[in-house]
Amino acid sequence: MVVLRGLPGEEESKALGAVLSAPVARSTFLWAKTAAMVVQVVVASSAVALGLVLGSLVGGLGLSAAGIVGVTLHVALLGVLFGAVAAAVGAATGARRLTMAVSAGSAAVAIVAWIVLPLVDALEGFVRLSPGYWFNSSVPLVSGPDLSHLLVLAGLALMWCLVAVGLFMCGDLKG
Repeated sequence: MVVLRGLPGEEESKALGAVLSAPVARSTFLWAKTAAMVVQVVVASSAVALGLVLGSLVGGLGLSAAGIVGVTLHVALLGVLFGAVAAAVGAATGARRLTMAVSAGSAAVAIVAWIVLPLVDALEGFVRLSPGYWFNSSVPLVSGPDLSHLLVLAGLALMWCLVAVGLFMCGDLKG
């Protein structure tokens, strides 16, 4: 992922100082890295959606194109959200391994919370705090994309991107 290699990886290898010595603002640099991540997610998601639509047609799976596009959009925004979390952790720590562990761990916790919280009556109301809820509670494979859920995921991703920019702007380079 671009963000994982771009911030903490470049900082650990001491290349980030040289990159940032160019006349480009830190915020511009981070927004460019984030945009590259989003482009990668869009390209991969588009390929997956196209493959699933073709596979459904050829294999007679009976999946609707709207459902495939819906679930692909939801997965893509979930990926962008956790990529933004990785950007924030990377901007705060500059440590590649910690960035990967925290972003992957937060994704795992979010999905487990989405699965487990509805099973406990006293905790059921907290399920909306999990990105997993906004990813799949509307069952996008069946009903197609849910605009309100996509907007929540996009808003969360934007929030984490803004956190990353704020941390990156005021942070010192390690080493």
